[in-house]
Formats: sequence, structure tokens, C-alpha cells
Amino acid sequence: MESVIKTLSYEECQKDLAQGVNCLDYFRKLILNDLPESIKHNVWIAGGAVKDWFLNGKVEKDLDLFSTDRKSMALLARHLRAEYQFKAFLITKNAIKGFCFIKGVRYDLDIVKKEFQNQTDCVDKFDFTVTCFAASAEKFTYHTSAPFDLLRNRIVIHSLPHPVDSLKRLQKYIKKGFTACNGTILTIGKAIAQQTPEDESVFEFYKFD
Repeated sequence: MESVIKTLSYEECQKDLAQGVNCLDYFRKLILNDLPESIKHNVWIAGGAVKDWFLNGKVEKDLDLFSTDRKSMALLARHLRAEYQFKAFLITKNAIKGFCFIKGVRYDLDIVKKEFQNQTDCVDKFDFTVTCFAASAEKFTYHTSAPFDLLRNRIVIHSLPHPVDSLKRLQKYIKKGFTACNGTILTIGKAIAQQTPEDESVFEFYKFD
């Protein structure tokens, strides 16, 4: 069965996906081209920031950065402090949360602590298709239905690793004008019903966008 998550190199985007080229150009110019060579292959931006680019042609303020390993995360944090005045205001189990200044503009920035094999693996863990995007200095990853769901302001489930959190996030998207069909709501409800209430980890929230 063909995967719904596609990862294309910059050259492949030039042949088959003009939006992918434009997206990569934007994030490369914004920050990715400035990353040290030692971590360029291991760091990417994913989720809401890339979604916002597709909707508005730019990122308003939030950037979530992901990586393959803790060493890359540490080198990324060091680079951000040195080059973009990154300051962390909260360190949680899931992320180093802070802000930085890129070309004079303040951005809220999260360094996500969870490790992924690659950006395909990362995007495959996202719940709603409209957030299933990632961009690195070299590759663009997307869910094949994500651009169409964005155009229709439609919430469609890709996976539900944390259904309680997905329900919380669904409310946010509805406030932004997105719609969810009865099937989407029912699927989330069924997934929550299967959780063990005594397991407190069920109610832990994670922020990917």
C-alpha cells in the first residue's frame, strides 16, 4: 500500500511540486540555511508553521523544530542562542520553549524533545492532516491530502497518538473556522473511550503546532 506521507528532495519538488519548492525556499531563507552543517541533515520545521505558510504565505510567530537525536537538539539550542538570541522561558518533558529574533522579528520557538528517525517519521505521528507538513534545508514532507484539506478548512484525522489532546486541539481549529465531520468527532470520541482513566499520561498534552 502506497504511503500517504511523501518526502521529496528539493530537486524532486522542482520537477513535481512547485508549492514544495516555494515552501522550502521560504524556510531556507528564514532560518534553515543558517544551521550548522553538522545538524542540517538532522533538523527540520514541522506542523503549524508550515501549515501557516500554506495558508498565509508566511509564519506569523510560532516555529516548532524537530530533530533525530539529543546531540542535534543541544547543538541547535547553542546555535539559536548564539545567532538569534534564543531565550528559554520554560523547559517541559516535551519541549524547550522560548523565543528568538530572526531578522528583527520575534518568534516563539519550541525545540521538541521527542526524537524521530527522520521527518517522514515525525509527520506520520501528527494527528490532523492539515498539520502534516515538514521542511528541512533539503527535503519537503507532506500528507497527500493535506493541501486539499487546508483549502476546504476541513479537519481530517491522520493518526491519534494522544486522542485527549486531539480533542483539545480540535476546539482551537474550530475557532479558526475549520470544520470536522461527524465521523471525525466520533473517531476521536471512540479513541478517548478506549483510554484507561487511571493512566495519567493519557491526559498529558503535547504541542506540535
